[in-house]
Amino acid sequence: MDIAVKPKALNGETEAPSSKSYMHRLLIAAFISGQKVFIECGEFSKDIAATCDVLSAMGAEIKKEKGGVVIERKFVPSGEITADCNESGSTLRFLLPLAAALGIKARFTGTNRLLSRPIKPLTDVLNMHGTKVNGFSVEGKLQCGRYIVDSSLSSQFVTGLLFALVSLNGTSILEITGKKVSEGYVKITLEILKMFGADITESGDNFIVNGGLKDNGDGTRHVKAEGDWSNSAFFLAAGAINGDITVRGLNFHSQQGDRKIFEVLKSFGAKAETEGDKIRVSKGKLKAINLDIDDIPDLAQIISVVAAFADGVTVLNNVDRLRLKESDRVDAIIKTLSAADIRAEYSENKIFIFGGSPEGGNFDGGNDHRTVMSAAILAACAKGSSLIKGAEACEKSFPDFFEKFSCLGGIADVVI
Repeated sequence: MDIAVKPKALNGETEAPSSKSYMHRLLIAAFISGQKVFIECGEFSKDIAATCDVLSAMGAEIKKEKGGVVIERKFVPSGEITADCNESGSTLRFLLPLAAALGIKARFTGTNRLLSRPIKPLTDVLNMHGTKVNGFSVEGKLQCGRYIVDSSLSSQFVTGLLFALVSLNGTSILEITGKKVSEGYVKITLEILKMFGADITESGDNFIVNGGLKDNGDGTRHVKAEGDWSNSAFFLAAGAINGDITVRGLNFHSQQGDRKIFEVLKSFGAKAETEGDKIRVSKGKLKAINLDIDDIPDLAQIISVVAAFADGVTVLNNVDRLRLKESDRVDAIIKTLSAADIRAEYSENKIFIFGGSPEGGNFDGGNDHRTVMSAAILAACAKGSSLIKGAEACEKSFPDFFEKFSCLGGIADVVI
């Protein structure tokens, strides 16, 4: 699907979509607990649908209801299951170790891009503790013990192992080595597991995990997914460039690392304020910044768009991990900005963005949801009309992005 976008400042108020990070973890924790759980949430993205599909294959009954979804673990699968993760890295890295912990024989599948992303540090650990992972097929059953994993490529390895270890009967130690990245996501995992009664103690670089989740009693448990800072960042950035946007339904004290977008936009010179669960950002005189994005990699693309409109040269540091995402996002940032006549260069783990006056252009979504949504905000704020190719990629995380974009005044039309 190609979408034509005409320049038009975005203004108004919108509701934050449900956090994809919270939804993955709430679904999985509810499944592990064995309780019947109602999760209050908005529309499912493709990534969340993938997690639901795999959990269903693993024994869950999942029903959509008004305002959310009900999940309950109902059966133990017999024989090998096929677990299609589509393009969701979270689904694969969280549920493969969980299948190993539950002794479920499974063959995990997904897109070619997903299966090319790093997972070996995780599967190596699993193979040392009672299971056999061959490629993306797993059999056997994990045993309690001391687990050591290098988290420098992805914090998802840590989350996947935490889900696995709380599912075992007994005590295990999870030791984290290497550089800790995207620590906010691990904090979300701990928050949700403890919400469901997990006994996990942090000690330096170790987690002491006592298996089992405590049941909260009879009846259906009700939990709510937080609003998503990552996806709200696109509209907040539009406000910073040349509009006035309020996003409601955001927890300013959230464990989500991407809540840093509030401070980042202020650093650029935008006006930003908070009132309750509402975040308001409006245009200001934007100036270049120097920023480490190691803990906020999912914000890199929309930050690069703000930088394109800022005076001076913005430097994004520690960008190499962006090459391991749904696309090579270093390359995607440079190509997207280049299409808008903005110079951007990569050198030694940094991207340099030379701010100016972006022009409308032809943008390639590259089958990456964040590239598409960043391009849409860039196009809305640029001079002249634009075309975004492969715009359907936004359904991976934010299926109603363009609907909300239009409600805020954006002009976007499907090209037939």
